[in-house]
Amino acid sequence: MFNLGMTLIVLGIGSFLLPLAGIQFRILSIFGDSASGVGVVLAIVGFLLLIPSMSKSKGQSSSSPSQEALFQQDLEKLKPYMEELMDGFNKAETEEELEALYVIIANKAEVSTDAVKLLLIRLVEYFKTQQEQTSTMEKV
Repeated sequence: MFNLGMTLIVLGIGSFLLPLAGIQFRILSIFGDSASGVGVVLAIVGFLLLIPSMSKSKGQSSSSPSQEALFQQDLEKLKPYMEELMDGFNKAETEEELEALYVIIANKAEVSTDAVKLLLIRLVEYFKTQQEQTSTMEKV
């Protein structure tokens, strides 16, 4: 619906702007002088079609806080295993070893492997930020 709505909006707005340059969409030129009125209708219908898709995207973004809350719960379960996770990450030499580590930690903490991966990503980002700040302070 989003794509159809955008197409109708473009046709509707274009039916006003193109005549200023002396041209018109072929599909709308069959309406002759009333092409602008048809354009208004198309633009309105396009906006009406966009409203549901825009409300859906707002609904999806509202689920993010609950996902963050779930991650916080998983984080509490993973805290006892953080050192083991970081040690395993540093020792792992292949992707298979990393995947095995994710599964082991996830089973111990009773969380999903995605939660383990997300925690590891956040830890690595945190340490990178700390390193950057330290190197910046050393330069000063």
